[in-house]
Amino acid sequence: MKSSIALLLSVLFLAGCSTDLEVNAPYKNITVVYGLLDKDKTRQYIKINKAFLGDGDALVYALIPDSNEYRPGEITEAYVEDLDNGTQYPLQDTLIENRITGTFYSPQQTVHYFDANDLDPDHLYRLFVRAKGEVITAETPVVDDLLYVSGFLNVNGPSKLNLKQGANYTTPEVRVTSGKHARRYDLYYRIIWDEETANGTTEKSLRRLIGTARTDGLNGNEGIDIAFNGESFFETIG
Repeated sequence: MKSSIALLLSVLFLAGCSTDLEVNAPYKNITVVYGLLDKDKTRQYIKINKAFLGDGDALVYALIPDSNEYRPGEITEAYVEDLDNGTQYPLQDTLIENRITGTFYSPQQTVHYFDANDLDPDHLYRLFVRAKGEVITAETPVVDDLLYVSGFLNVNGPSKLNLKQGANYTTPEVRVTSGKHARRYDLYYRIIWDEETANGTTEKSLRRLIGTARTDGLNGNEGIDIAFNGESFFETIG
């Protein structure tokens, strides 16, 4: 009798358990901001988006602009400030219409920008965004220029590229001097050419990675050597 009662209680307990599983937590506004300050460019772009959450397929939500972008008026304040001299650069929104098709919505996207031709690598910059009452901030310096020292360029020789001597390929070291505030360097070469067809002339390009290097610190003026494989270069363009 005792065994029967215990079995009955166990069945009742299991029958009373809920099998519902809530995959999504309650919605919380999360702002995602991405930007890259380049002292050699006049126009600086900042992308301000929001994270999305729903019960459906996330890949479907990613293709919907309203799931990713704030509505007009929800971003009430946005600027970049030079913390060394107090200059403020208000962010303006604009519509870009050539976004490459991919996981997220395209071809149109809203981005923010400001114009400045005097960003200083010795100064610190602060981003301030107020979206739906929430404040988002970030601080960053600006990466200084690196300096090309020597390597694959052969200015005085019959061939401008020092990647082959006679019948033999070479692997010269491309030497640059690092700039301040950057530690990882990816070195690429880019080939640009015009392709002529019956429909006209189209500019095309090819970019390939030469190599990657890291400096010991962020103060700049460190020598960086990256090997440039001549045989690989000629195989690529051949």
